[in-house]
Amino acid sequence: MNRFPKEFEAVPEESKQLFTLCWQVEEWLRLLVYVELRRSFDDLSAITDHKLNQQPISQKSDKAMSHMATAHESALSYLSLGQLWKIIIDPQYWPLFEQFFPPLEIAKGKMAEFSTIRNRVAHFRRPSASDLDRAKLFVKDLNLGLHLFCKAYTVQLNRESESRNALNASLEKMWQDHYFGIEMHLPNGDWLYAGGEHQYDPLMNANITWHNKFYSDKSDEDMAVLSLSLSATNTRYPSFDFDSVYRATVNIHNQIIHFIVVSKSKIIFTFRASGDYGRICTLISNLLQTATSSLSSHKRSESVFRSDNYHEIVIPEGHPLCHYDAVVYYDERPPDLIQLELD
Repeated sequence: MNRFPKEFEAVPEESKQLFTLCWQVEEWLRLLVYVELRRSFDDLSAITDHKLNQQPISQKSDKAMSHMATAHESALSYLSLGQLWKIIIDPQYWPLFEQFFPPLEIAKGKMAEFSTIRNRVAHFRRPSASDLDRAKLFVKDLNLGLHLFCKAYTVQLNRESESRNALNASLEKMWQDHYFGIEMHLPNGDWLYAGGEHQYDPLMNANITWHNKFYSDKSDEDMAVLSLSLSATNTRYPSFDFDSVYRATVNIHNQIIHFIVVSKSKIIFTFRASGDYGRICTLISNLLQTATSSLSSHKRSESVFRSDNYHEIVIPEGHPLCHYDAVVYYDERPPDLIQLELD
């Protein structure tokens, strides 16, 4: 029988709520920093001024515990909130992030408050009477920026441009040589059709989409992201063996921003749009062939998808990024990405 007074709180309720907010804030900021830097850099190790080219001490000590290892591999996963914030407000990188935050000096002040609250929670000190309210105000502002981020990353923008036309031409030329047994929808609305035995029974449907930071008045052609969406629509092969896709593409993971696992029958790959279109077509070709092989092997191997088995480039089924484009299509006011109240 518990004889302590009922009023005693082993963990204050405010601390529980603050911890869940802090967890979500850091998760989303880490994702935001990763995607926006990858819009501009093929390789994050090029960012030497914030030591993304080396393994953080916290990562080394974490990986030393090999008997309880996690799948985290990115140096970004081991940066503290303060280190992430230093990247965001760095004058060299602030133009990548300013659309998501209030004006810089205001954002600095708000983050200073939130960091103090976060440190109290992280070091198990009781919060002040106003900490929860202040944290929620910070999160409400951040949610607005995160909605802009998700729109830019997931909602299609297939407008005409010289770059888009060049990519369409490169894909059409590639298709003449391969066909792949796949139907592909191009950004300009045209279709590339499956040939040969799959002409009337394609193995799957593919869709190429451009994603720009379309809320910006600046020209952002060099910061566009391409997504390759694959849907297993053939009734004989109704789903992907994601594990085989993941392992077969290890050598090109550095060219991919994310694997977004929407469902067992739909995978989205995102990658930088700028650069040599021959290289982009080669990447697309590799992904198409690998995905096709996984369809044929799925009946031989039923794999169970667990997101914690894969590196950070995998966005698991159920994550808001998997469905954001559909949610905003049907709902002008989608739910908050950082939840203020958890059930």
